[in-house]
Amino acid sequence: MMRDSETRQALATQLDKPLRRRATAVVWRGSDVLLLRASASFYDVGDLRNFGLPGGGIEADELPKDTIVRELHEETELVATETQYLFNYFEDWSEDEKESADESDYRGQDHHVFWVEAKGEVVLAPEIADHVWWNKGSEVPVGRHVRPILDRL
Repeated sequence: MMRDSETRQALATQLDKPLRRRATAVVWRGSDVLLLRASASFYDVGDLRNFGLPGGGIEADELPKDTIVRELHEETELVATETQYLFNYFEDWSEDEKESADESDYRGQDHHVFWVEAKGEVVLAPEIADHVWWNKGSEVPVGRHVRPILDRL
């Protein structure tokens, strides 16, 4: 059991870590939303059985809107024809909930969530293992950020 001073030190250490900035796309086709699953051959992170919303890290010289257009095309070859910023969603990564070693460098993730209209057919990049058009009712294992983001829509 941690003493109060150990708890304060652990909290201070966690708060010193930066947030990972991520642009996150919500792409609808009818009543289904696009979810992607990472390929184990490219990522040694987390539970690769889970599907997540498309997107990725925002580069230092990039606007979130530009990131979502770039990431969506890189991951799926879909072309964003329209984007609209919706909201930010903060995902806390407490020590006992970290899904990967990569997450140890951050205290959480700040999702810049965009609604995206896209054209084309999904062609997966090598780092993406699978995709699904999900209607929220079917049994698909999803990452911890998916339901809270979609529940806000």
